[in-house]
Amino acid sequence: MKDIKSYVILVSSLILSYQCGSNADNNKEWVGTYNGMRPSYNMKNKYGEDMIISGNYVSIPAVQYTFEIYDNNMCTIYMQYGEENITCPNVEYIVSSNSNNFSLTMFPKTGGDCGGLEIVLIKNENHFKIAKGTIGEPSFIVKKPN
Repeated sequence: MKDIKSYVILVSSLILSYQCGSNADNNKEWVGTYNGMRPSYNMKNKYGEDMIISGNYVSIPAVQYTFEIYDNNMCTIYMQYGEENITCPNVEYIVSSNSNNFSLTMFPKTGGDCGGLEIVLIKNENHFKIAKGTIGEPSFIVKKPN
């Protein structure tokens, strides 16, 4: 009797595991291209106060972002401000999802053009946005063309 219970538990967990894996693989709604403009802002210190150097605020210009999210836990980040164009390929990400919402955290490499700070893409209902950053970056809306 103990062997039958063990067998039933094993088969049930394998079926459940397969179903969860199938849904995750088939429902990668986060895959695609997202575009948005991060507005300019004043950089913040570790206390959340505006940084001031030599009497001047440390002002960061507005940046146009494009995030290309692939289905292999990798993405490419493109940034444009003024005449400057920056590309950050091979950025790893992880996803946390439930029903119709998800949170996708990108991990640009430290020392690269995209810095080493996490970037979090959030879907809440039918809206997409990049979450507020740790050094004062404001959150901003991104669009995912059909």
